[in-house]
This record gives sequence, C-alpha cells and structure tokens, in this order.
Amino acid sequence: MRLRGLGLSLARTLILGGNRLGFHFSVTPFAGGRTYKLITMDKGGIHPEAFVLSPDLRELAGGERLPHIYGSSGTRTKLCLHLPGSGEWSRELLLSETFVPWTVEWLRFFELWLVGGIAAAIPLGGFVGFGRGAPRR
Repeated sequence: MRLRGLGLSLARTLILGGNRLGFHFSVTPFAGGRTYKLITMDKGGIHPEAFVLSPDLRELAGGERLPHIYGSSGTRTKLCLHLPGSGEWSRELLLSETFVPWTVEWLRFFELWLVGGIAAAIPLGGFVGFGRGAPRR
C-alpha cells in the first residue's frame, strides 16, 4: 500500500480485523501550522474512510457548521473526500495516492476556511471540495 513510504509523522499501519486496515498518522498541512492526528480505514477496498481524531474540528470552527463532513462523534470527524459511486475512487487505487493526500488537501482548505472562508470560493478537483456549497464565515 506504500503508506509507510510517505514519511508522515507518527505513522503506523493497524490491522483492525474483519478485513479492515487502518493507517494512523499526524500531519501539519501548512508550515508552522497546527498538527492533526488522523486515521484512514479501508474496509477491504469498499469506500475507505478518513477521520480527524484531534484537534476537535467543531471546536476550531467556533460553532460554524463544518463543511464537507459526514459527521462527528466526540472529537472524531469523518471527512467527505470523494463522492461515492462517482468513479473518483475505486479499489484499484492506492490509499497512499488518494485518501492520504486528499486528507491533507482537505485540511489545507479547512484551515483557509477557518481564517476567512477563502476555500468556499475555490473549486477542487478529485473530491467534493469546499467550493460546492460550503458556508462562508
């Protein structure tokens, strides 16, 4: 899966059982910015998922509705990185070339959104990005 070769901080691959694989890692989307702890989970090649474990995105958003997420539970937020069934992702693609970089890109646009909604006007390619219906701050 080439995940270990990405050189991400605190990265480790987890065997979660039931044909599920997890990749836990930390990333700082901008130099000098905050660090996020994340996990991507692959359920046997069927719609992988990406979660921000910390910091709490809802707390960072200060009460604003978070754009492009599937939901939150506690401090854990499930990111919307692609539109299932659209052909943007398939089981033949590597997580190291799709979900991991898409997660970092999502966080970059989230950081921009936090400081002024800049990302709301920027359409993204590769997944449903902040440019489609994201609230402006």
